[in-house]
Amino acid sequence: ERGVKALVDVLCHCPVLTFLNLRGNRIAVGGVKLLEAALIDNTVLSSLDLYDNPVEEEGKKEIGRLLERNQALQDAKKAAQALIDKLKDKKDIN
Repeated sequence: ERGVKALVDVLCHCPVLTFLNLRGNRIAVGGVKLLEAALIDNTVLSSLDLYDNPVEEEGKKEIGRLLERNQALQDAKKAAQALIDKLKDKKDIN
């Protein structure tokens, strides 16, 4: 969690960050809670990758709350889903 605390400090002072890849950084539920608190009102970050972290069930719920409350991440999720749907439609046509 110490590393996440340092990252949170940076996030608060980096208003242009749009993509954050935290794959495989051993971030557990405590780290996810710190990230949620830091990113809840962030309007710039549009991609957050937490794949391969031991977040457990409680951490997944925290991530879900973050996605519900952070509009930029919601918009990115909707755009990604629209692209996936278009690709599926195109595949069905061929």
